[in-house]
Amino acid sequence: MFYISGCGKAIPSQTVTNDDLAQYLDTNDEWITTRTGIKERRIIGDGIENTVSLSVQAAREAMTNAGKTIEDIDCVIVATASPVQPIPSTANLVAQELGISGPAFDINAACSGFVYGLTVASGFFAQKMFTNILLIGADSLSTFIDKHDRSTVILFGDGAGAVVLSATDKPDAGLIGVDLGGDSSLAPILEVRAKKDPTIEENAESYLTMNGQEVFKVAVRAVEKSIATTLESANIAGSDITWLLLHQANVRIIDAICDRLDIDRDKALTNIDKYGNTSAASIPILLAEVAEQNRFHDGDLLAFCGFGAGMTWGTCILRWYTNP
Repeated sequence: MFYISGCGKAIPSQTVTNDDLAQYLDTNDEWITTRTGIKERRIIGDGIENTVSLSVQAAREAMTNAGKTIEDIDCVIVATASPVQPIPSTANLVAQELGISGPAFDINAACSGFVYGLTVASGFFAQKMFTNILLIGADSLSTFIDKHDRSTVILFGDGAGAVVLSATDKPDAGLIGVDLGGDSSLAPILEVRAKKDPTIEENAESYLTMNGQEVFKVAVRAVEKSIATTLESANIAGSDITWLLLHQANVRIIDAICDRLDIDRDKALTNIDKYGNTSAASIPILLAEVAEQNRFHDGDLLAFCGFGAGMTWGTCILRWYTNP
């Protein structure tokens, strides 16, 4: 089927620590760290970076690590909920910047976007449509955040992660289990509503709003069920998972999932302390960082699980190969 031939990431230039937020919010480092696991987050610089520029940077690193050129890439998929413009897609703008010709499109499944993208790409490989697919998860949610809303500004950061997915004749390479789910009736608990008056630049209606308690409860229940369903479809147990790459939203969610599914907490990789919740970028950034450390080995089972606005959630279990 396919394997991940290269990974890359792009981290914005501006760092915002918990102490920085405590200077103007009623909060402190201990309060934020205890409840979320976040110590700092990275934010795009005004007029310097955006979702496209981060995507391009991550993509170039992924292609270099994969040993692929622009001529090798057959398709570009970008998972994002924060495009720089409505039309054309972020993927089109990234492909234009890189000089890639071929189909390019976006997926908006919020924080689940990268997992959704993996499932779509897997279908393309099953149909033998493409040899190399560039899949990017990128978000700049700071553009939607009210800096004075303590419930959201402490959580979210910006970033991009990218992978090059390459076809292989090795039959057990790629996804061995998939589950996608959602409940659109829960859309109001995490959303960014359109501005009612486009002439008003600062309009609270355009900020991200979140019912944190409800999101937490839904996430834990949905992720537990999604991972369990995927394990069952792949005919494996939680103990068979080598590494768990869960969406980096809150360290307490990660702890709860490991407890409920009896997965060794040491298998659950995290970097939320450095970047916060980077939405669709969180899983591929984490993947790129761990891949850089050469911690993945041939045959490892990697479980990816995302959950976010929609509500959406999804799990993929991938059998890792470096170069099958």
